[in-house]
Amino acid sequence: MTPEQDRIQHLYRSQCPQMVLTAERMLHDAEEARDVVADLFVRLSEGTLSLPDLGQEAYLHVCLRNECLDRIKHLSVRERITRQLTLREEPFTEDDDREQQLRELREYAGRAFTPQTWRVFQMRFDEHLKYKEIAQRLNISEVAVYKHLSQALMKLKNHFNTWFAKDELLTRNS
Repeated sequence: MTPEQDRIQHLYRSQCPQMVLTAERMLHDAEEARDVVADLFVRLSEGTLSLPDLGQEAYLHVCLRNECLDRIKHLSVRERITRQLTLREEPFTEDDDREQQLRELREYAGRAFTPQTWRVFQMRFDEHLKYKEIAQRLNISEVAVYKHLSQALMKLKNHFNTWFAKDELLTRNS
């Protein structure tokens, strides 16, 4: 074992329990907290994150805080998009099949979205990829991924809300 690996192992043993508690307080999720801390130490051992010569414990805690804040931000964006994607289901009759609804949504999306937006949308909701993974695969920024998804969801929301409104007017006038 190299001296650097010994140093990382020592830090892991001495700091991990406290770091997990800190992350758990910030994320309110024990499993997510353990994942964040593990990811941090993996990055250290792979060399993608390097420790300063002095103040290593403080540096680790700052990195942990930043990583937790990034995860919170990512979750907040995910929750907003999930809320926007939730379509009202009242106008559909009980006979309507969920598969038919999804087919209609996909047909509309395939026509209304740009090819890039459609790829981002599929990668996010069919393949369940994270923003970072989509950005890496398509060689675009995470902000661009967010913008494509926001644009897609707004188009869906506007289209289907208009569609629901027309359906309600027809129902009222009959």
